[in-house]
Amino acid sequence: MSARSKWVSLVVPLSLYGAGMICVFAYESDWTAKQTWAVVLTGIILIWYTWETMLLRQVATLQREAQLRPFVVFRSENGKYVVENIGTAAALDVRIDGTTIQAPNLKMDITFPSPVSLLKDGVQNARGGGH
Repeated sequence: MSARSKWVSLVVPLSLYGAGMICVFAYESDWTAKQTWAVVLTGIILIWYTWETMLLRQVATLQREAQLRPFVVFRSENGKYVVENIGTAAALDVRIDGTTIQAPNLKMDITFPSPVSLLKDGVQNARGGGH
């Protein structure tokens, strides 16, 4: 969120609330009606604030879920195939089923005989060459 949009989301509701209160106090003579309008306008601002807070919570939840995910990559290193978790959470039951690498004049099937039951963040598991 940019600094400008942050200020706009604060200034616009406050301006509308202030304008509403000025209109009520300028054009309404009955104090009970003035109080009623003040409560109604405050309720509208409270509903807006609740809506904004709900949107912030949803964004925070999405960010937290994205940050706490395993991200597993498969690569070749020194003649061995490596499964590495470069994410921020543990990966459970990592398995690769029948991966085929094809290039001109080359076809290689790579299989892991058993799944890796736990792959913590930043950890790699090397296996022998493919067949």
